[in-house]
Formats: sequence, structure tokens, C-alpha cells
Amino acid sequence: MIPEAERGLPSEYVRSLMKGFKADLQARIFIIETMSQQAFVYLSENDINIDGLSEALVDYEKNSKVSASKASQVFEHFLFTIGRDMEARVDNCSGIIEYAEAIRRAYGCLKIMFIFVMVSVRYET
Repeated sequence: MIPEAERGLPSEYVRSLMKGFKADLQARIFIIETMSQQAFVYLSENDINIDGLSEALVDYEKNSKVSASKASQVFEHFLFTIGRDMEARVDNCSGIIEYAEAIRRAYGCLKIMFIFVMVSVRYET
């Protein structure tokens, strides 16, 4: 047996882990409650992970640029997925603005995208 394992983990380390888990859990609950259950189901069913969003919230004060980048990556993946589902031409897009423009060109406005998500998710569940 490893001597360190017999003694257990240092209490400060365990407190630090618990603090991190609590912050992450609080961030995830906030995100899910903010976006609605239907939107969360849509993200989950399309393998759009909210890890980047929860990390962005937890780490925002430490490094706002990295946090903004993580949140943008999740949003970009979301726009690609919803654009693909709506059959907009998003395959050659790169970045949030290009995805949003492709969806706008296909449907005239972005508002229809959010209506589509809410309606499609309700019928799938």
C-alpha cells in the first residue's frame, strides 16, 4: 500500500476539492435554470456540453478572457448545431457571426431559431 493513501488526503486539499465541486455545481444549476429545462434537453441531446459555460462562470474573476472564450465556444457549437438542424448552410462557417448570418439568411431572422428550439424540444419530450 502507498503510505500517503494510508494517511488519507490532507484536509486542506479535501476542502479545496469540495469548494471547487460546490462552485461547479452551483454554476451548472444556475445555467440550467437560466436556459430552461427544454433548452438544456436540446443541448444534451445534441452533445453540446455545458462544461465550458460552468467553467466560464466559475473562473470569470480569475481570467475573464479565457472565460469569455469558453462561453463563446459553447455558443458557437450551439449555433452550428441549430443551423444544421434547420438546414441552414453552416458547414463552411467559422465563428459566431458567420453562423448567425447563415441562419439569418436561411430564415430571415434569428428569432425563428429560438422559437424552433422551444417547439422542437417540446415535441421530442
